[in-house]
Amino acid sequence: MGRLVSTFFSTLDGVVESPHTFHFPYFDEAMAAAMSAHQEQVTAYLMGRRLYDEWSTYWPGNTADELGAFINPLPKYVLSSSLTQPTWEHTTVLSGAPDEVAADGGA
Repeated sequence: MGRLVSTFFSTLDGVVESPHTFHFPYFDEAMAAAMSAHQEQVTAYLMGRRLYDEWSTYWPGNTADELGAFINPLPKYVLSSSLTQPTWEHTTVLSGAPDEVAADGGA
């Protein structure tokens, strides 16, 4: 089993929604380098259905974008009780309660 690393944008007071409204003004070369270094270690993505819904409508059609070219061929795992037929290539749906999925080895 692999190691799970969570990376996301957050304000100091813990807000994680709508990162486009608070982090882009501060995204500089140092932050880009840090994100790039992290990205080099990514071998798969684990996400919830809402993030999957957003990303699966955007990234498959953006293969010219550096992140799109990177993320599209990677395995993607979606924890969801409502998604049954993923449309994004290399996506596996993990259904059931998170603790049950973890106990079952992700299957």
